[in-house]
Amino acid sequence: LLETHEFLRKLNAPQDDSLVNSLKSQCECISVSSRLNCARDLLLVFYRLNWLGPINDENCDWLMALRSQFACTQNQLLDSLGASGETLYPLTCQPILLLIARVLLLEIQTDQDCNDQCTIDEATKLVWSLRCIHMWNAFLDEPTAYLASLFQNVFNKLAPYLEENDCDENDSDASLDKLTSAEQAVLLCESAALSASFHKHVEQKTFVKAALETVGLKYSFSGALGKNTKFQKDDSVNLFLKVETIDYCNLPSDPVLTQDDLPVDRALEDDTLLPTTVFTSPEEVALQPLSAHHQTVLCASLLLQMRSRARETVTDVERKAFIQGLLTQPLSCAVQFWSLFQRSILEKEKMRYLERSLMQIELLWDYITSNKLDLSKKGYLSLSVPLPSRFQLLGERAKIHISIGNTASALEIFELLEMWEDAISCLNSLGRRTVAEDLIKKRLDADPTPRLWCLYGDACEDPAHYLKALDLSNGKSARALRSLGFYYIGNKDWGKAIEYLSRAVKVNHIHIGAWYSLGCAAMISEKYELAAKAFQNYCALLPDNGEAWSNLAVCFIRLGHKVRAHRALTEALRGDYNNWRIWENMLYTSLDIKHFVDAIRSMRNIAHNRPDLKEVDPDALKVLTHSVINDTPDLHGFGARKYHKNLLELFGFLTSQISSYAPLWRCYGKLCYELGNTFDEKSKGFDYFVKGLRLDLQSPKLDKDFTFYINVCVEATGVIELGIQLLTENINCKPLKHQLEGCCLNIQNLQQIFTKTFVDDEISKEHRDTVDGLEHIKLKLQSVIK
Repeated sequence: LLETHEFLRKLNAPQDDSLVNSLKSQCECISVSSRLNCARDLLLVFYRLNWLGPINDENCDWLMALRSQFACTQNQLLDSLGASGETLYPLTCQPILLLIARVLLLEIQTDQDCNDQCTIDEATKLVWSLRCIHMWNAFLDEPTAYLASLFQNVFNKLAPYLEENDCDENDSDASLDKLTSAEQAVLLCESAALSASFHKHVEQKTFVKAALETVGLKYSFSGALGKNTKFQKDDSVNLFLKVETIDYCNLPSDPVLTQDDLPVDRALEDDTLLPTTVFTSPEEVALQPLSAHHQTVLCASLLLQMRSRARETVTDVERKAFIQGLLTQPLSCAVQFWSLFQRSILEKEKMRYLERSLMQIELLWDYITSNKLDLSKKGYLSLSVPLPSRFQLLGERAKIHISIGNTASALEIFELLEMWEDAISCLNSLGRRTVAEDLIKKRLDADPTPRLWCLYGDACEDPAHYLKALDLSNGKSARALRSLGFYYIGNKDWGKAIEYLSRAVKVNHIHIGAWYSLGCAAMISEKYELAAKAFQNYCALLPDNGEAWSNLAVCFIRLGHKVRAHRALTEALRGDYNNWRIWENMLYTSLDIKHFVDAIRSMRNIAHNRPDLKEVDPDALKVLTHSVINDTPDLHGFGARKYHKNLLELFGFLTSQISSYAPLWRCYGKLCYELGNTFDEKSKGFDYFVKGLRLDLQSPKLDKDFTFYINVCVEATGVIELGIQLLTENINCKPLKHQLEGCCLNIQNLQQIFTKTFVDDEISKEHRDTVDGLEHIKLKLQSVIK
């Protein structure tokens, strides 16, 4: 650090308003290698201060000198590290270190930066540039489009170094212009974590897949018998992690760790549950020996699963198996720390695990604040694992206190961390809203900032405070613009909501909440093109939200883009498969574009998922039945007759679920009768027609609704005509004759109802002919079945 200390002593605090330009002009004078060394040293100290801990900077002369040197420009320093309208966390330790590193790595362009023939020193600079972006992004209020673009540009320059490198790392002939397998794996894991923070899940998946291939690792889940409770007699199937390694490239050896080097794994103390699953055959579920690099890649894989899939019971079980597998082989302090942290988050929502969750977080806090640990072991591979910062760790501790019901303790932590949104929420839940307002007002009197004015607006629900924040930031505060948009949505002023949210997404276009709210406001205002654009951006950032995809599909339907709506609904069902309303939209959209197989699948899922289902859409049934019978061309030009079997299976399932719905039986009967090749198949169809007729005759509307009565008369006449036609094919069929005799009695019942109920009503000639036709069809039927 001597060279870095010497460089920092020569820096002067800026006299003008441009802190970045001042530092840039002072940093340009040093050599490229010195610049890289200084930036790396500054980032490592910054990382230790804010993540690993502790550094007693009271005894570090150079840190104290730097603090006093830039103390007069603290607010300017925070402003200089803001991006896309988002501000830096005010309690960030020594942000000047981050700013100087940012200038050294990202602001100063050299001839070497523009040269296509890069060296390994340039690769090192790019790697540390990514780490600088990661640390910078971690302390902003929200992820920003600016840093996402910066990350993409830096990684594009690093791509040539990630080509396949199958040679042994100890081979003296190894190419010096490529990163080793271990370095590639670390870089890919860091890039995957950054992609996740920017909601780039496709890129994250690509990075994780490449990291798995680089270290020769495959993983899957399997089941094995075991016990989860102390009094469990019979074994049950439990999920466990299976890992397979391929040793085609050597990885560096890991440091030897003792139990004292690792974070303490808090055991579960419960009178019923076992601390971990006890498998019947432990050797069957034991992981094969791994390296710390393997475990780092597994952490990246778990992060991908957490960010790219909606949280459900199944995914929670998979995460638990993942974490349990990682904890069985403690090879890296960082991996152990992250695994225990993720387990605490997973367990804070389960009553029996709440106590361990809180105690584990406290033990992790003790770990990072301890001075007795070897930093080289503590920090090994820590940059490639998405560890929580010290402030995030304490914030999670406060959230667990809320889960327990200890809101007062949570409030103390939030106030200590200056997490005012959460503090206001705690005060409101405690019925102390005026205290929340006074708390923010005191902070405003001491140091007015756009962020505090926004928080004051949250506490008072007054848009004037958001406007004040906007003025203070010269119209650049994305937080103020979003708050104004959300405020007007709450007051149903859709025009102003759209105005402010549109401005907010221009300042920072990767904020998912702003895009979703903008889409909803535009939909209500019937501005479907704007709504579609908003939901498209939202779904690109968060692709597992079924409701957002469904809203996008509705926008496409309103705009007449039904094929695009169908694609959107397909994505919606991936995120919310059991939502019958989405399936209903899929049904109508599929029918409109003649995607008959999806229409059949949709109707089945509606019946399966909709509670208290009593009927299905008769028009949809008729369209499907008519299309299959007439061999209507589908979306791809193939005849719908190919779906005959699928539709029969659908009708069989539907009639087992709702057996008292007449239109369903009629469509079922028509399908069987029209496409029946034998007498038995047609007889089955006729039987379904008769069932539908009987259900209509039992309807309470028959003697109250004349229109319904006429429809039943027409239906009865048609059914009998079909029965007479079928009887001519097999005149000696006694079951069919019995059915027709029953139909004759049904005709007599219809005639009696007309005489008792509708005889005095004014009836059109057409309807009179229909009623008179009952006598004619009855006589015809009697003559046939004699």
